[in-house]
Amino acid sequence: MAFSAELIGISLAANNSFNLTPFTIDLTSEIPRLNALMNNTHLPATALYPGVSPDKGIELDFLAELQNEWLEIFDWETQQAELNEFAQYTAVIESQFAQYTAVIESQTVHFVHVKSAEADTNPLILLHGWPGSFQEFAPLNLGRA
Repeated sequence: MAFSAELIGISLAANNSFNLTPFTIDLTSEIPRLNALMNNTHLPATALYPGVSPDKGIELDFLAELQNEWLEIFDWETQQAELNEFAQYTAVIESQFAQYTAVIESQTVHFVHVKSAEADTNPLILLHGWPGSFQEFAPLNLGRA
């Protein structure tokens, strides 16, 4: 289902101080390059440091499985379409310390907006760390746009 800012109650007026912009994941043009990188990555036949614990690095067998999954199983177009079912935006946030410095730093942040189906609900902000993704909250069964 396509979404619009007005549908979820966000104004994209010209004077928007956060530069709120709708966001769509589109890495389709990068997939051939990623596949070429995977195809051209030659893993060693045997582990260089056998018996070393996994906390020292990725085990060769696991890495080979990942490479195979990316090349033979993973369907990025389907994954991308599922992620784009969420209403996504970017906003530019200025540093809260701008008043103390001559340099005004800003950051562009990406977020997913899910409006409750219930009236009179309190807003909830779910944050993830890096590396991470809003997909970490998928078990909560958040609504899509």
